[in-house]
Amino acid sequence: MPLKADTKESETTQPLTYRSIAARWFGLLAPLTAAWGQQQLAYYLVGPACRTGHVLLLHFPAILALAITALAALLCWSELNEVGGSETTDESMQTGSEWFFGAVGLFLSALAVAVILAQWIPTLFIPACQH
Repeated sequence: MPLKADTKESETTQPLTYRSIAARWFGLLAPLTAAWGQQQLAYYLVGPACRTGHVLLLHFPAILALAITALAALLCWSELNEVGGSETTDESMQTGSEWFFGAVGLFLSALAVAVILAQWIPTLFIPACQH
């Protein structure tokens, strides 16, 4: 008996565009890159901030990194919602690249927020410029 070819439809009806591919990879890579960039930029800005007396400059990298991570998390959340990943129904949800990029991106965003906050806490309580 010959086997029938599976005629299951693809997970999306629209083909992937370069913009959607870039958005998926941004959601995956941006959070950890933002956490790393925050650490590097915060370290670099200590000298100029202490020389000029603008200690508020030391908080800029963490705020920027949190904003980038929030944007990535929003993109991942919308990816996950497209396949019904946040709904609690008895139906089985579709899995595939949309679900993968959404779920993993949200996990990496949460991890990056924890790292960014952990790196920012000493800046809030310990003075960087001691004369």
